[in-house]
Amino acid sequence: MTRKSKAAAQPAAETLQPIQTSAPAPEPAGPDAPQPAVAAGTPLPDDAQPGEEAFRLRFPRLAAALKAWQAAHDAPPSGLRVVSRIDGFRRAGMAHGIAAIEHDLSAFRLPEQLEALLAEPMLTVEFV
Repeated sequence: MTRKSKAAAQPAAETLQPIQTSAPAPEPAGPDAPQPAVAAGTPLPDDAQPGEEAFRLRFPRLAAALKAWQAAHDAPPSGLRVVSRIDGFRRAGMAHGIAAIEHDLSAFRLPEQLEALLAEPMLTVEFV
């Protein structure tokens, strides 16, 4: 029985390449260059609020519901009435019941939460 040398038993070390942990810096863009989309949930500074078109593209159900509300009412909505098909169904960080529950709009920190409620087929949602 032959004995292999310790060096022959170990595989040759591979050269490891460093892992890039951040994206490369973007190239400067001119004023006519398309602007990158804002990731969902990213808070915007006060001076960078998206225009109405950008809001409509990002939150189509919320924009349509607000437009329908504004067409029928003079004042903006103050709350949201939510009814679930299943008692205790959860969406937007809260449980919903089969009885109508009204929530103040200030209970929702992000428009993504309202969009999720309006998009959910298990819920009936309306502004109040």
